[in-house]
Amino acid sequence: MSMHLLLALLTEDFSQSKWADQEVGVAIGRGVHVIPVRMGKDLYGFMERYQAISGSLESSDIENELLAYAFDEDSLEDVAIDSFILAVRNSDSYKCSRQLATYLPKIRQLNSAQEAALVEAYNGNRQVHEAYDWQRISDHLRDGPETVMGSMDISYIRPF
Repeated sequence: MSMHLLLALLTEDFSQSKWADQEVGVAIGRGVHVIPVRMGKDLYGFMERYQAISGSLESSDIENELLAYAFDEDSLEDVAIDSFILAVRNSDSYKCSRQLATYLPKIRQLNSAQEAALVEAYNGNRQVHEAYDWQRISDHLRDGPETVMGSMDISYIRPF
């Protein structure tokens, strides 16, 4: 079994589960990042040592907080980048695309596969390449030798 992180969704029923605490314990024992998400229940027991985020099933803020957390953890950087690229590919609104653009400065380096995937996701999603923040960043990348994303070759980015 392999996992990069475990989200413990602390609902009112969480502590009533026979398995939820054990799954968190196994993750901790394996050195997996645990992120408790307060969804009506406060931290308790061994999870009190973690910084929780607040959320609800109706909010998309959890996604943003998780992505920010993953970018800030060196051991999760590749997972964060791959998740970011998938989110760019699947973005279904200008609002979502603008929010995703705020993560570009957090990307320190892309490997060649990630670079190709990001360019493909960008070019293949009109909601992204027509979003204002992405246009501004794209212009910035064209203007100078230093890029927000390391050595990304922007010659493949669709012109506006």
